[in-house]
Amino acid sequence: MAALLLVAHHVVRHVTSEDVTYDADNPPPAAWSDIPDNTTSLIISNVNAPSSIIAQGDLAHLVNCSSLTLHNAGIERLEADSLGEVPTLTQLRIIRNPLTVLVNRTFAGLTNLTILDLDFNNISVIEPGAFTDLGNVTNMNMSGNSLTVLVTNGFIGLSALEELCLNKNNIGEIQEDAFAGLGAVDILFLFNNKLTEVDRTTFANLTSLRSLRLELNEISTVAPESFRGFSNLQDIVISANDIADLTPFANLTGLKWLSLTENSLTFLQNTSFSSMMSLNKLQLGSNSIAELPMGVFNDQVALRTLVLSENLLSSVSKELFNFTQSLVTLDLRKNRISSITLDGPASLEILDLGSNRLTSILNDTFRNLPALRFLRLSNNLLTLVAPMSLHGMARINALYLSNNQLETLEYSILDPQDFANFSGFPGENMSRYAFNVSAWRAADFGRGCVGLIQDQGHGVWRPLFRLMSDVGPWTAHKEV
Repeated sequence: MAALLLVAHHVVRHVTSEDVTYDADNPPPAAWSDIPDNTTSLIISNVNAPSSIIAQGDLAHLVNCSSLTLHNAGIERLEADSLGEVPTLTQLRIIRNPLTVLVNRTFAGLTNLTILDLDFNNISVIEPGAFTDLGNVTNMNMSGNSLTVLVTNGFIGLSALEELCLNKNNIGEIQEDAFAGLGAVDILFLFNNKLTEVDRTTFANLTSLRSLRLELNEISTVAPESFRGFSNLQDIVISANDIADLTPFANLTGLKWLSLTENSLTFLQNTSFSSMMSLNKLQLGSNSIAELPMGVFNDQVALRTLVLSENLLSSVSKELFNFTQSLVTLDLRKNRISSITLDGPASLEILDLGSNRLTSILNDTFRNLPALRFLRLSNNLLTLVAPMSLHGMARINALYLSNNQLETLEYSILDPQDFANFSGFPGENMSRYAFNVSAWRAADFGRGCVGLIQDQGHGVWRPLFRLMSDVGPWTAHKEV
C-alpha cells in the first residue's frame, strides 16, 4: 500500500501545473534541469540564473511552460534554437541582462509566442534570421538597448507585429526596408535616439502605422514625401528635435494629435494645417513663432487643445479662434503678448495667459466665454482689471492674478447674476454677501486665496470661485 501511495504522489507532482519564482530569497538551482518540469510560469529575478548561457537542451524539459521571465538574471547569450525547445511559450521577457547579440534562430520554434520583451539589455547586434518563427508575436519591446543601426530586413519574421518599441537606444541610422515585413505595425516608438533625418523610405513599409513617437532625437530634416499615403496615422509626437518646416506633415488628413513642441519653428503659413481637419490636439510650444497668420487654424473644427506657450507672440486677435466651437484648452503662457482680444470660442474652459506682458484687462478683452472655468493672468504687468470685464463667466472657479501690479480689484469684475442660483455661507445670499463690498484691496489679505463657497446640501461645501494670489502683492487669504 505504501508503494502505491508513493507512486500516486509522484504522478500528481508532475501533472499539477506550477508557477515558479526564484529571487535573492529563493535562489534557483545549480542546473537548468533541476527546475521542476511541471513549471508553467518561470520567473528568475534579481539573481543569477543557473548559467549565463542558455544552450540547447537546457529548457527542453519545460514542456508545459507558457511564460518565461529572466529579469536581471545575468544572461549573456541565447544559443540558436535553445528557446524553441519550449514551443508552448506565449510570453518571453528577458530584461536587464548583459545580453549583446541576437543570433540567427535565437527564437526559432517559438511559433506560439505573442509577447516578446527584450528591454534594457545591451543588445547592439541583431543577426539575420534572429526573429524566425515569430509570426504570432504582436508586441515586441527592445527599448533601452544599444542598437545604433536598423539594418535592411532586420525584422523579417515578425509579420503579425502590432507594437514595436525601440526607444532609448542609440539609433542614428534606419536603412531602406529596415521595417520590411512589418505591415501590421500600428504603434512605433523611436523616441530618445540619435536620428537626424526622416526620408521618404524610412517608414515606407509601415502602411498600417497609427501612432509614431519620435521625440528627443536630433531630427532637422523630414523629406516632403515621408508620410505620403499614411492614411491611418493619427498621432505624431516629434517634439524636442530641430524641425523648422511643416511641409512634410501637410497631407496627414487623419491626424488627431501633432506635437512639435521644442523645435525650431519660426513661422506658420495660413495653410500649414489646412488638410488636418480631424486634429484635436496641436502642440507648438517652445518654438520661436512670432506671428499667427489670419486663418491658420480655420480648418481645425475638431480641435480641443491648442498649445502655443513659450513662443514670441506679441498679440492675439479675436478672429484667430473663431474657427471652432470645440476648443477647450488654449495655452499662451510665456510669450510677449501685450494685446489680446477674444470673442469666443464659447467652448473654451481653460485659458492660460500667464507670464506675458499684459497691462490691462478691459471690458472687451474677453467676450463670449461662458464655459471658462480657469483663467491664468499671473506674472504679467497688469495695473487694471476693469469692472465687468469678467461678466458672463458663470462657470469660472479659478482666477490667477499673482505677481502683477494691481493695487485694487473691483468686486464688480464678476457679475452677481452669474451666481444667482448659488447660496453663500449659511444664511447669506451669495450676491449680497460677496458683492456688497466695493473692492478687494491688497492690504486686506493674508496668504492664500479668496474663495466663494457653494453649498451642495447636507453641510457639504466646495469652492465656487478662487482668486489665486500666491506670490507678489496678492499674497492673499481672506474668507469672504
